[in-house]
Amino acid sequence: MQKINITSADSGQTLIKFLSRYMKNAPKSFFYKMLRKKNIVLNGKKSDGTDMVKMGDEITLFLSDETIDKFREEEIKDVRTKRLNSYEKHVKKLYGDSDKSITAEDLEVLYEDDDVIFVNKPAGVLSQKADNADVSINEVIIDYVRENDELTATSVKPAICNRLDRNTSGVISAGKSITGLKALSYMFKARSVKKYYRTIVMGKCDRKGILEGRLYKDEENNKVTVEIVSSKESAADGNFFDAFGEGAANSEDTMGCVPVKISIEPLFVSDSYSYLEIELITGKSHQIRAQLASIGNPVIGDFKYGNRNANMAFLEKQHGGALKGKIKPDMFLHAYKLVMPEIEELEERAESIKLKLKEIPDVSAAIRTGEIDEE
Repeated sequence: MQKINITSADSGQTLIKFLSRYMKNAPKSFFYKMLRKKNIVLNGKKSDGTDMVKMGDEITLFLSDETIDKFREEEIKDVRTKRLNSYEKHVKKLYGDSDKSITAEDLEVLYEDDDVIFVNKPAGVLSQKADNADVSINEVIIDYVRENDELTATSVKPAICNRLDRNTSGVISAGKSITGLKALSYMFKARSVKKYYRTIVMGKCDRKGILEGRLYKDEENNKVTVEIVSSKESAADGNFFDAFGEGAANSEDTMGCVPVKISIEPLFVSDSYSYLEIELITGKSHQIRAQLASIGNPVIGDFKYGNRNANMAFLEKQHGGALKGKIKPDMFLHAYKLVMPEIEELEERAESIKLKLKEIPDVSAAIRTGEIDEE
C-alpha cells in the first residue's frame, strides 16, 4: 500500500491524469479497473477518475510495491548535463565563443510563486525549441525548477505562455502548475495582458500615437511585410506619420493578411536615432520590427528588416571601432514590461503582477547625452 499527498504542483488535474503520470507504464484500463474495485481511492472514497485533485488530497493505492514499481518509470533523471552540453554546442555553432549561453544558475527570475514564474530572456536565446537539437529558455526554466526540487515524477513541467523572437530580450512568463498554466494561457489568449517594449530605431520618430497596418507573411523566407492602413496621433493637429502612410489606407488587397496595431511613445529623439516605448496591441511574429521598418524607422541591429550598413555604422560607434571578427550584435528591442490583470485563479497575490525590466543598457543613455548621434 502507498499513500500519496497532492501538492500545489499536482493540483488542478483529474485523478486519472495524475495516476497516468505517477505510473507511466500502466494502461488506463488498469486504473479504471482498480478504481472500480476501490483498490485506488481518493480521500478514502471511491472515485471514477474524473475528480479534480487539489492540494491536500490523499490518494491511497491498495497495490503491492512490486506492482507499483513495475508500472513506474524511474524518477526524473538528471539530464541537465547532457542538455546543457548540447545547448553549448548549439550556441557555439551560432555565435562562436559568445556569452549567449544561459544555464539555470544564470536565470534572472523577476517573479516566482508556486504557480507561475517570470524570467528575463537574453537576446540570442530561443523561447521554444525549433528542432530537437535546440535548448530554449523553456528548457532552462525546467532545469531551474528541477534544481529547486519542485519537479517530481507527477508534476506538470513548466511551460512558457508568451514568446519572443530569438534576438528580442525581455520578459517571458511560464506556468509551473496546471492552475498557473491555465490562468496565464487564458489571459494571453484573451489579450488582457499589456505588453510594453523599449527599442532604439533609425531616424527621427517624434510623434506619439497609434499605428495600424496589414501584415503579410512570407512563410518560405520567414519574413513579413506591413502596409500602413491608418494612423492616429495623440494630439489633434494632423495625421500620425502621414508622410509614410499616404494612400496606404485606400488599398483593397486584404487577401492573406492580418490587421496589426502598435502604440508608439517617443522617449528621446535625435535627427539620427529615436528611443521609443512600444505597446504591442496585437501580437504577431516580427510585428514591431516590420511596422517600424514600414515607416522608415527600423530597429537598430535588425538585419532582416533594417539597413545593414546603417546598423554596422551605429554599432561600430557603440563599440568604439570596427566589428571585424565579432559576432553579429543583438538588435535593440527589449520586452521590458508586462502588466497582468488581477487573476482570481492565482489567489490574492499582489494587486497585479507588474514586471518592469531595466531600460536597454548603456545605449539609451548614450543617445540622450549625444555620445551616439549623427556625424
